[in-house]
Amino acid sequence: MTPKVSYIEVLHPGIACSIQDAGRVGYLSEGIPMSGFMDFEMAGLANLLLGNNENTSVIEWKLIPPKLKFSAPCQIVITGIDVDIYLNSELKEAFKVITIKENDSLSIRLNKVKGYGYIAIKGGIRTEKILGSRSFYPNITKHSFFKKRMKLPFVPFIENTITKQFSKINYYKKPSGITFVDVFKGPEFELMPISLQSDLCRKLFSINNQSNRMGFLLNEFIEAHKNSIISSPVLPGTVQWTPSGKLIVLMRDAQTVGGYPRILQLTESSISQLAKVPTNGFIQFVLVTNAV
Repeated sequence: MTPKVSYIEVLHPGIACSIQDAGRVGYLSEGIPMSGFMDFEMAGLANLLLGNNENTSVIEWKLIPPKLKFSAPCQIVITGIDVDIYLNSELKEAFKVITIKENDSLSIRLNKVKGYGYIAIKGGIRTEKILGSRSFYPNITKHSFFKKRMKLPFVPFIENTITKQFSKINYYKKPSGITFVDVFKGPEFELMPISLQSDLCRKLFSINNQSNRMGFLLNEFIEAHKNSIISSPVLPGTVQWTPSGKLIVLMRDAQTVGGYPRILQLTESSISQLAKVPTNGFIQFVLVTNAV
Protein backbone atom coordinates (compact mmCIF):
# COMPACT_ATOMS: atom_id res chain seq x y z
CA MET A 1 0.00 0.00 0.00
CA THR A 2 1.39 3.38 -1.02
CA PRO A 3 1.80 5.66 2.03
CA LYS A 4 -0.16 8.91 2.16
CA VAL A 5 1.95 11.92 1.20
CA SER A 6 1.57 15.33 2.83
CA TYR A 7 3.45 18.57 2.31
CA ILE A 8 5.59 21.21 3.94
CA GLU A 9 4.73 24.59 2.46
CA VAL A 10 7.51 27.15 2.13
CA LEU A 11 6.07 30.38 3.54
CA HIS A 12 9.39 32.18 3.19
CA PRO A 13 12.28 30.68 1.17
CA GLY A 14 15.11 32.14 3.24
CA ILE A 15 18.44 32.45 1.42
CA ALA A 16 20.18 29.55 -0.34
CA CYS A 17 17.90 26.94 1.29
CA SER A 18 17.73 23.56 -0.42
CA ILE A 19 17.12 19.83 -0.07
CA GLN A 20 20.33 17.83 0.39
CA ASP A 21 21.28 14.24 1.12
CA ALA A 22 24.57 12.32 0.78
CA GLY A 23 24.91 13.51 -2.82
CA ARG A 24 25.44 12.00 -6.27
CA VAL A 25 28.28 9.53 -5.98
CA GLY A 26 29.83 8.05 -9.13
CA TYR A 27 29.07 10.75 -11.70
CA LEU A 28 32.18 12.94 -11.58
CA SER A 29 33.44 11.40 -14.83
CA GLU A 30 30.25 12.70 -16.46
CA GLY A 31 30.94 16.22 -15.20
CA ILE A 32 28.19 16.07 -12.55
CA PRO A 33 29.13 17.52 -9.14
CA MET A 34 28.60 15.44 -6.03
CA SER A 35 26.51 18.02 -4.10
CA GLY A 36 25.13 16.75 -0.77
CA PHE A 37 25.30 18.02 2.81
CA MET A 38 27.79 20.82 3.33
CA ASP A 39 28.20 19.56 6.89
CA PHE A 40 27.85 15.78 6.99
CA GLU A 41 28.29 15.73 10.78
CA MET A 42 25.49 18.19 11.53
CA ALA A 43 23.08 16.69 8.99
CA GLY A 44 23.92 13.14 10.08
CA LEU A 45 23.25 14.00 13.72
CA ALA A 46 19.83 15.43 12.85
CA ASN A 47 18.93 12.18 11.11
CA LEU A 48 20.41 10.05 13.90
CA LEU A 49 18.22 11.73 16.51
CA LEU A 50 15.13 10.81 14.48
CA GLY A 51 16.18 7.23 13.82
CA ASN A 52 16.66 7.96 10.10
CA ASN A 53 19.50 6.64 8.00
CA GLU A 54 22.26 9.25 8.33
CA ASN A 55 22.11 9.98 4.59
CA THR A 56 18.36 10.73 4.53
CA SER A 57 17.34 13.94 2.73
CA VAL A 58 17.06 17.07 4.89
CA ILE A 59 16.48 20.80 4.53
CA GLU A 60 19.72 22.80 4.53
CA TRP A 61 20.01 26.54 5.15
CA LYS A 62 22.71 29.18 5.10
CA LEU A 63 22.40 32.78 6.36
CA ILE A 64 18.56 32.90 6.55
CA PRO A 65 16.52 29.73 7.27
CA PRO A 66 13.13 29.16 5.64
CA LYS A 67 9.76 29.64 7.31
CA LEU A 68 7.61 26.51 6.93
CA LYS A 69 4.05 25.28 7.46
CA PHE A 70 3.21 21.59 7.90
CA SER A 71 0.00 20.10 6.49
CA ALA A 72 0.16 16.97 8.67
CA PRO A 73 1.81 15.68 11.88
CA CYS A 74 5.49 14.74 11.76
CA GLN A 75 8.66 14.73 13.84
CA ILE A 76 11.64 16.94 13.13
CA VAL A 77 15.08 17.73 14.53
CA ILE A 78 16.92 20.99 13.91
CA THR A 79 20.71 21.12 14.13
CA GLY A 80 22.16 24.59 13.97
CA ILE A 81 24.58 26.60 16.05
CA ASP A 82 23.32 29.70 17.89
CA VAL A 83 19.69 29.55 16.70
CA ASP A 84 16.28 30.41 18.16
CA ILE A 85 13.54 28.03 17.04
CA TYR A 86 9.84 28.90 17.15
CA LEU A 87 7.03 26.40 16.59
CA ASN A 88 4.13 28.79 16.12
CA SER A 89 5.10 31.18 18.96
CA GLU A 90 6.60 28.57 21.31
CA LEU A 91 10.37 28.43 21.73
CA LYS A 92 11.91 25.01 21.02
CA GLU A 93 15.39 23.51 21.38
CA ALA A 94 17.87 22.47 18.73
CA PHE A 95 19.23 18.91 18.83
CA LYS A 96 15.95 17.63 20.29
CA VAL A 97 13.04 15.79 18.63
CA ILE A 98 10.14 18.21 18.03
CA THR A 99 6.64 16.82 17.41
CA ILE A 100 4.72 18.78 14.80
CA LYS A 101 0.93 18.99 14.56
CA GLU A 102 -1.22 19.71 11.52
CA ASN A 103 -0.93 23.35 10.35
CA ASP A 104 1.97 24.16 12.67
CA SER A 105 4.36 26.88 11.46
CA LEU A 106 8.11 26.79 12.02
CA SER A 107 10.53 29.70 11.98
CA ILE A 108 14.22 29.89 12.90
CA ARG A 109 16.29 32.93 13.80
CA LEU A 110 20.06 32.89 13.54
CA ASN A 111 21.93 35.00 16.06
CA LYS A 112 25.61 35.90 15.62
CA VAL A 113 26.75 32.66 13.94
CA LYS A 114 25.57 32.47 10.32
CA GLY A 115 26.57 28.90 9.53
CA TYR A 116 24.90 25.97 7.80
CA GLY A 117 22.07 24.23 9.60
CA TYR A 118 19.60 21.43 9.01
CA ILE A 119 15.97 20.44 9.48
CA ALA A 120 15.52 16.67 9.36
CA ILE A 121 12.09 15.06 9.23
CA LYS A 122 11.19 11.52 10.24
CA GLY A 123 11.32 9.51 7.00
CA GLY A 124 12.96 12.32 5.01
CA ILE A 125 11.76 14.73 2.33
CA ARG A 126 10.26 12.92 -0.66
CA THR A 127 11.22 15.22 -3.52
CA GLU A 128 12.23 13.58 -6.80
CA LYS A 129 15.36 11.45 -6.73
CA ILE A 130 17.63 12.04 -9.74
CA LEU A 131 20.80 10.00 -10.34
CA GLY A 132 20.40 8.44 -6.91
CA SER A 133 20.03 11.70 -4.98
CA ARG A 134 17.46 14.32 -4.02
CA SER A 135 20.14 17.03 -3.62
CA PHE A 136 19.22 20.27 -5.37
CA TYR A 137 21.62 21.38 -8.10
CA PRO A 138 21.08 23.72 -11.10
CA ASN A 139 20.11 21.93 -14.34
CA ILE A 140 19.94 18.59 -12.54
CA THR A 141 16.90 19.12 -10.33
CA LYS A 142 13.86 21.29 -11.09
CA HIS A 143 14.84 23.79 -8.42
CA SER A 144 18.19 25.12 -7.21
CA PHE A 145 16.88 26.71 -4.01
CA PHE A 146 13.57 27.15 -2.23
CA LYS A 147 10.86 29.39 -3.67
CA LYS A 148 7.89 30.89 -1.90
CA ARG A 149 4.84 28.56 -1.82
CA MET A 150 6.95 25.57 -2.87
CA LYS A 151 5.57 22.31 -1.43
CA LEU A 152 7.91 19.63 -0.12
CA PRO A 153 6.37 16.14 0.14
CA PHE A 154 6.76 13.89 3.18
CA VAL A 155 5.00 10.89 4.75
CA PRO A 156 3.07 11.94 7.89
CA PHE A 157 4.12 10.85 11.35
CA ILE A 158 2.27 7.83 12.79
CA GLU A 159 1.86 7.89 16.57
CA ASN A 160 3.26 4.43 17.26
CA THR A 161 6.50 5.14 15.37
CA ILE A 162 7.76 7.74 17.82
CA THR A 163 11.52 7.73 17.98
CA LYS A 164 13.73 7.46 21.03
CA GLN A 165 14.18 10.84 22.71
CA PHE A 166 17.73 11.75 23.68
CA SER A 167 17.88 13.39 27.07
CA LYS A 168 20.73 15.79 26.41
CA ILE A 169 22.91 16.86 23.49
CA ASN A 170 25.98 19.02 24.11
CA TYR A 171 27.74 18.09 20.90
CA TYR A 172 28.09 21.51 19.27
CA LYS A 173 29.01 24.88 20.69
CA LYS A 174 29.45 28.30 19.15
CA PRO A 175 32.76 28.38 17.26
CA SER A 176 35.36 30.62 18.82
CA GLY A 177 38.92 31.49 17.93
CA ILE A 178 40.57 29.43 15.19
CA THR A 179 39.22 26.31 13.47
CA PHE A 180 42.01 23.85 12.64
CA VAL A 181 41.50 22.12 9.30
CA ASP A 182 43.30 18.84 8.53
CA VAL A 183 44.74 18.64 5.01
CA PHE A 184 46.93 16.41 2.85
CA LYS A 185 49.44 17.66 0.30
CA GLY A 186 47.80 18.16 -3.09
CA PRO A 187 49.22 17.00 -6.45
CA GLU A 188 50.80 20.41 -7.16
CA PHE A 189 52.02 21.14 -3.63
CA GLU A 190 55.62 21.04 -4.83
CA LEU A 191 54.99 23.88 -7.31
CA MET A 192 55.10 26.27 -4.36
CA PRO A 193 58.47 27.65 -3.22
CA ILE A 194 59.81 25.76 -0.21
CA SER A 195 59.50 28.85 1.99
CA LEU A 196 55.81 29.13 1.05
CA GLN A 197 55.23 25.43 1.74
CA SER A 198 56.50 25.99 5.26
CA ASP A 199 54.45 29.12 5.84
CA LEU A 200 51.18 27.73 4.50
CA CYS A 201 50.29 25.93 7.72
CA ARG A 202 51.43 28.78 9.96
CA LYS A 203 49.25 31.44 8.38
CA LEU A 204 45.69 32.30 9.45
CA PHE A 205 43.04 32.52 6.75
CA SER A 206 39.52 33.94 6.99
CA ILE A 207 36.35 33.15 5.04
CA ASN A 208 35.29 35.65 2.37
CA ASN A 209 31.63 36.71 2.26
CA GLN A 210 31.34 35.53 -1.35
CA SER A 211 31.77 31.90 -0.29
CA ASN A 212 29.02 29.42 -1.16
CA ARG A 213 28.28 25.75 -1.81
CA MET A 214 30.68 25.71 -4.78
CA GLY A 215 33.69 27.00 -2.89
CA PHE A 216 35.00 28.99 0.06
CA LEU A 217 37.20 31.90 -1.01
CA LEU A 218 39.82 32.85 1.57
CA ASN A 219 40.51 36.55 2.12
CA GLU A 220 44.28 36.46 2.53
CA PHE A 221 46.89 36.30 -0.25
CA ILE A 222 49.88 33.99 -0.12
CA GLU A 223 51.94 34.69 -3.26
CA ALA A 224 50.98 35.51 -6.86
CA HIS A 225 52.22 33.07 -9.48
CA LYS A 226 52.06 32.10 -13.16
CA ASN A 227 51.87 28.35 -12.66
CA SER A 228 49.10 26.63 -14.58
CA ILE A 229 48.18 23.01 -15.09
CA ILE A 230 46.23 21.09 -17.67
CA SER A 231 42.62 20.95 -16.51
CA SER A 232 42.62 18.09 -14.02
CA PRO A 233 40.12 16.39 -11.69
CA VAL A 234 39.13 18.19 -8.50
CA LEU A 235 37.01 17.10 -5.55
CA PRO A 236 35.18 18.70 -2.65
CA GLY A 237 37.95 19.78 -0.30
CA THR A 238 40.53 20.55 -3.02
CA VAL A 239 42.42 23.78 -2.27
CA GLN A 240 43.23 25.71 -5.45
CA TRP A 241 46.00 28.31 -5.68
CA THR A 242 44.81 31.09 -7.97
CA PRO A 243 47.25 33.28 -9.97
CA SER A 244 46.43 36.28 -7.75
CA GLY A 245 47.71 34.36 -4.72
CA LYS A 246 44.32 33.77 -3.13
CA LEU A 247 43.10 30.29 -2.21
CA ILE A 248 39.76 28.67 -2.99
CA VAL A 249 38.58 25.62 -1.04
CA LEU A 250 36.17 23.69 -3.25
CA MET A 251 33.00 22.55 -1.51
CA ARG A 252 30.12 20.16 -2.23
CA ASP A 253 28.83 21.76 -5.45
CA ALA A 254 32.31 22.20 -6.91
CA GLN A 255 33.07 21.67 -10.58
CA THR A 256 34.71 18.37 -11.50
CA VAL A 257 37.85 19.73 -13.24
CA GLY A 258 40.01 22.81 -12.75
CA GLY A 259 43.14 24.49 -14.07
CA TYR A 260 44.57 26.03 -10.89
CA PRO A 261 47.29 24.18 -8.95
CA ARG A 262 45.79 21.80 -6.36
CA ILE A 263 48.07 22.46 -3.42
CA LEU A 264 46.08 20.86 -0.58
CA GLN A 265 43.20 18.44 -0.05
CA LEU A 266 40.95 18.59 3.00
CA THR A 267 40.02 15.39 4.79
CA GLU A 268 36.33 14.45 4.64
CA SER A 269 35.72 15.46 8.25
CA SER A 270 37.50 18.77 7.70
CA ILE A 271 35.05 19.75 4.97
CA SER A 272 32.30 19.54 7.60
CA GLN A 273 34.41 21.51 10.07
CA LEU A 274 35.01 24.22 7.47
CA ALA A 275 31.26 24.44 6.75
CA LYS A 276 30.73 25.45 10.40
CA VAL A 277 33.05 28.46 10.13
CA PRO A 278 31.11 31.72 9.69
CA THR A 279 32.00 34.52 7.30
CA ASN A 280 35.28 36.19 8.40
CA GLY A 281 35.93 33.33 10.83
CA PHE A 282 39.54 32.14 10.98
CA ILE A 283 41.01 28.79 9.98
CA GLN A 284 44.48 27.28 10.03
CA PHE A 285 45.59 24.33 7.91
CA VAL A 286 47.14 21.35 9.68
CA LEU A 287 49.19 19.12 7.41
CA VAL A 288 48.47 15.42 7.96
CA THR A 289 51.12 12.83 7.05
CA ASN A 290 49.94 10.84 4.06
CA ALA A 291 49.03 7.25 4.87
CA VAL A 292 51.48 4.63 3.59
